[in-house]
Amino acid sequence: MATPPADDIKDTKHELIDEETSNLSAAEIKRKTNTSLLYGKDISCPTEYKDVLETILPEYLLSLGSCDLFNCLPEDMQAENLMCYLGSSGTGTAIHRDLCGTFGHNLMTYGDDGAYSEWLIVEDRFRDQLTKVLHSPDSKRSKDNDDHSYNMTDQTSSFVESDQAWVNLKTLRNANIKTHVILQKPGDLVLIPSLCYHQVRNHGISMKVAWNRVTPQTLELALKFQLPIYQTIARPETYRCKSIIHLTLERWLDIIKPFSQKRGGSDVQDFFSIPLFERGIDVFVMECRIMLHLYSEMIRPEIIEPIPSEDIRESICKPTKDVKPHTLKCDFCHCDIFLRFYHCDNCLDKEGKCEGYDICLECYSQGRTCQHMDELVMQRTSLSLENCITLYNSFIKTINSILKDTSLTPLFYSNLEQKIFYRENNQYSLATTCLRIQNYRKKKGILANHFVCGHCSSVTTTSELYGSKGIELRGLFGREPCYKLEYKQNGENIYTCDECVKHCHGCRPVSVKPKKAQEMVYYIPPFYDPRNWGGVTDKGVYQSCYWPSREISTISETKRDATEQIHRCLDLALLDDECLQEEFKGRIVGSLLKNMRPKTVKRIQNDDIDELIQVATSSASSWATFIQTNINKRKNFEDGPDKFTSNKKQKFWDQADELFDMKKVTIHIPIYSVHRQKKIAKKQV
Repeated sequence: MATPPADDIKDTKHELIDEETSNLSAAEIKRKTNTSLLYGKDISCPTEYKDVLETILPEYLLSLGSCDLFNCLPEDMQAENLMCYLGSSGTGTAIHRDLCGTFGHNLMTYGDDGAYSEWLIVEDRFRDQLTKVLHSPDSKRSKDNDDHSYNMTDQTSSFVESDQAWVNLKTLRNANIKTHVILQKPGDLVLIPSLCYHQVRNHGISMKVAWNRVTPQTLELALKFQLPIYQTIARPETYRCKSIIHLTLERWLDIIKPFSQKRGGSDVQDFFSIPLFERGIDVFVMECRIMLHLYSEMIRPEIIEPIPSEDIRESICKPTKDVKPHTLKCDFCHCDIFLRFYHCDNCLDKEGKCEGYDICLECYSQGRTCQHMDELVMQRTSLSLENCITLYNSFIKTINSILKDTSLTPLFYSNLEQKIFYRENNQYSLATTCLRIQNYRKKKGILANHFVCGHCSSVTTTSELYGSKGIELRGLFGREPCYKLEYKQNGENIYTCDECVKHCHGCRPVSVKPKKAQEMVYYIPPFYDPRNWGGVTDKGVYQSCYWPSREISTISETKRDATEQIHRCLDLALLDDECLQEEFKGRIVGSLLKNMRPKTVKRIQNDDIDELIQVATSSASSWATFIQTNINKRKNFEDGPDKFTSNKKQKFWDQADELFDMKKVTIHIPIYSVHRQKKIAKKQV
C-alpha cells in the first residue's frame, strides 16, 4: 500500500498508536495498563500457507525460490526461515534489522475489522543517529533523555542491535531521523530492504507470515557491515553467510561445468536453457563477480605469509579431523568459523566437562581468549585453503571458457608458494598476525602483555598501548618489523616506541584504531561463559591485557551493570577454600606483574621466565595464605572490597622484591561477594 509521509499520518483514517506507549515493550505496557498482551512469535509456518504462497506470489519472491541462495545449502544447514506471527493490540517487534542483511518479506494474511500494523522503517544511513538516541533503559544516558532533547554529540550505544529497543516518532523527529511509516492491512505485503531498521506494532488481532531471502547483494552488505557488528557484540550469525558463499559457488560450478565440457564454449544459446540463468546472462555474470569478490575477501585473511625468521609457515596450522566444515562457532562471539580457528584443550564447560574452547581469528587478534592464553593453538577444519583457491580458480576458468566475451581474472595461484601476498594498509594477513601473537605468547609466558622497544629498550604493556595510544594487538603484530631488528629474537622486534619510529627509516607506524565513547550492550554477554577473557575493548569480563590477573572492566556505572560484575566475580570465587585461594593467587600474580621493575622486563630471557614464574607463584601462595587467614578472622564482610598491601614484617617478600616493586603492590579482594555467595548457598541447602 502507499506510504503516507510521517508528518501527515494522522490525516488518514487509521491513527498512529499512542506515542506514550509506542516505545514500550509488551511487558511494560502490561504493567502500565494492567492489560494482558498475547503474542505468538516465530511460529513454524503450516504447509497450507506455503502452498498458497506459491500460487499468489512471483516465484522469485518465495522462500527457497530461484532468487534465494538459502536453496544452495543442504537441508540440515538451512535455518528455519518461513515463520508466522499472531498478535493482539499493543504487541509487536522492537526495532531491529533482519539477520545478516537479508531481504525481508512480511504478508498480513488475516486481521480483525479495522486491524492494522504500524511499521516504522529507518534507512541504514541514519544508523549513527540511532546509536546516539537509543540507549539501554538502565543507563544514565537513557534516563537523562526522557524529555527527548538529544545532544547528538553524546556517546553511541550498541543497544539498537539488541532487538530490545523501542522507539516512537517523536523521538525520531527530535533526532532528525527520516522515518518511513507504513500502515499494513490484511493482504498487504511489506518488503524490507537490506540493512533497514524497522519496528512493528499491532492494532487489533492480526496474523502474518514472514521470511527472508539471501542474494549476492545481501551477502555483500552482510560481510561488509553486519558481521563485524555481530562479532563485536557477540551475536550469533545464524545464517552462515560464508558457508553460503562457498557452497553456492560449488553448486553453480556443478551446474555449468558439464555444459562447458560438452559444448566447449561453442554454443552459448543452450546456456540460457539452464534455470539458473532465466533472468539473463548479464545478471548471472554480475552476481558471479559479486560472489567471487566476496570469496576472495574470505580467503585473503586465511592466508599465512611465511616469515622464516619467526618460524611462521602454512604447515604449522594442522587440520582437526573431528571438525567438519561449516559446523564450528566461536565460543566468545558466537559467529561462524569458516576455516581457521584457535583451540584450547584445557578449558572446562559449565558442567565441568573438558570439551575444549574454540575462538575465531578475529576475536583472537583482538585479545579475546580463555584463561590458558599462552596455550591456545591455531587449527583448521577439514576444509583446506588449497581447496578454496582451487574452487575459486576453477569457477573463473569455467565461466571464461563458456563466455568468450567475458574475462574474469583470478587473484590467486594454485600453488600457495607462488602467491603474491596482498597486504591491506601494509598489514600482514589476519592469520599471519594471529600466528605472530601466538608465538610471542608462547615465548613470553606470563610476560606476554609486556613489550620492549627493539631500539631503546623502553617498556610498555598491552593496556598502556591501548589506553594512551589506541593501539590494539592486531595493529601491533600486523605491522612488518623494522629490517634493522631482524636479527633480534625473543620477540624484541615486535614493538618500537613512537620516538624511535620518528627517527628510524625502517620502522613503519602502527595502525591505530580510533577510540569511541560507546555504551557496550552485548547480545549475549561474555560473562555468561566463565571461560571467556575479553580484549581491551570488552567490558564486564576479565580482560586478557591484565592476564594472569583477574581484573574486570565495568560496562558503566548503572546498578544493573554493577550487579552483572558481581555475579561474574561470584561465578569464579568458588566456595571451597582451595579454589578460593587459586582466585587470590591469580589476582596477586597479576598485581606483581603490573608492578614489575622495568629492568626485569629488559633483561628477562626465555630461560629466566621459569624462575620469574616460580618467584611470583611462591610469593602469591604465601600471600594467599596470609589473606585467607585474615578473611577468616573478620566478622563484618559488608564494608566492600578489602585492600591488602605489602608489609615489611612479612618475610616472604624478600626474594620477590628484586624483581617487583613491592611498595606499589596492592591486592583488592571482593570479600563481600564471597560472603554473600556463602549465605545464598546456605539458604539453598
